[in-house]
Amino acid sequence: GAAEQASANVQTVAAASAPTGALRAPPTGLAGVLGSGDHKVIGRLYIVTALIFGLVILALGGLLGFESTDPTAIDVFSSSTVFQFFTLFRVGSVFLLALPLVVGVAMAVVPLQVGARAVAFPRAAAASYWGWLMGSILLLVSYAMNGGPAGGRGSGVNLFLASFGLIVVSVLLAAICLATTVLALRHTGLSLARTPLFAWSVAVASIMWVFTLPVLGGLLVLLYVDHRHGAASLGGNAAIYARLFWVFRNPQIYTLAIPVLGFAGDALATTARARLAPRGVAIVAIGAFGVAGFGAFLAGADVGTYDSVVVVAMSLLAVVPVLAILGVTGDVVRKGSIRVTAGALYAVSALVVLLVGTIAGAIGSFPASETAGTIFDLGVTHAVVLSSLIASIGGIHWWSTKI
Repeated sequence: GAAEQASANVQTVAAASAPTGALRAPPTGLAGVLGSGDHKVIGRLYIVTALIFGLVILALGGLLGFESTDPTAIDVFSSSTVFQFFTLFRVGSVFLLALPLVVGVAMAVVPLQVGARAVAFPRAAAASYWGWLMGSILLLVSYAMNGGPAGGRGSGVNLFLASFGLIVVSVLLAAICLATTVLALRHTGLSLARTPLFAWSVAVASIMWVFTLPVLGGLLVLLYVDHRHGAASLGGNAAIYARLFWVFRNPQIYTLAIPVLGFAGDALATTARARLAPRGVAIVAIGAFGVAGFGAFLAGADVGTYDSVVVVAMSLLAVVPVLAILGVTGDVVRKGSIRVTAGALYAVSALVVLLVGTIAGAIGSFPASETAGTIFDLGVTHAVVLSSLIASIGGIHWWSTKI
């Protein structure tokens, strides 16, 4: 009897000391998605949600474009709200559609490319999505309650600034996770020089976001305090969009399209079944394009500052890396056996549209062009955003089995 009791005690102690995770099955279904730290699940959430928001944003852009064909005869939006919808279109096209779509594709693909078991800081990566989602919903709510830049309701304007800040912090958190994954979690023996170009371009883009998004976040805090307490030292409600204008034009908008170069390099080299011979040129070109996209020094600047020599030089510099990637990929296509595939068409289309955008940005940067703050700047932004969207959708198709 004593031996049996001792055996039972041993079994009881062993069961009590066993890890609880071994006795509990992982959640499945919706609970598994909502609580997941898997980089593929997070990436898919970013992609699907960004595309849903994108339908709304693109419909809004179509209505704005339709009205602009004949503003005197066509009156889709009232004169008191048209500027609010215009700013929603610009903010939404970048922070609700293009940027989260890039992050989603990168979140799903980059850890696989570098041989990492998971994205760095998986819980933080998941938190970045939920923070971005909540901020995006609140941003739309702020416009619905007559907020946003030039909005007629003070609480709505405050909500716009706060929700925009939440979006910025969330994207910044995702950028830290992605950059750390490429720089610190690569498989043993995989150097940065041998890292796939898309992963390298995501690392460069993430680093540039880490350098510039905190400036935007700090500016939003200042604008919130200024508006909330009625100081108007920064121009008040009417000046909010002017203070944020630098985010939506060159050179800062180029940081959105850095992964375009990486996707094009990987897709075209694989399609041609050949190696990028001057691989170092492609790596340097992607890094240089990231440097050319640093626009945080324009935060809070007036229109005259956009005509400075620095802006002109950076706008001219931005054209060179795109031409370099076109040259390198063109050479690998010439040496390999090119096939006309959907991935190749996406890559070439994204590169061509980006080249058009950077050339237009370079032309518009000269003071003699007098395009600062005009529809020409909007066209440059549209070209860069469109290039990013083409590459992101192309990446979803190209890596569909992985995503």
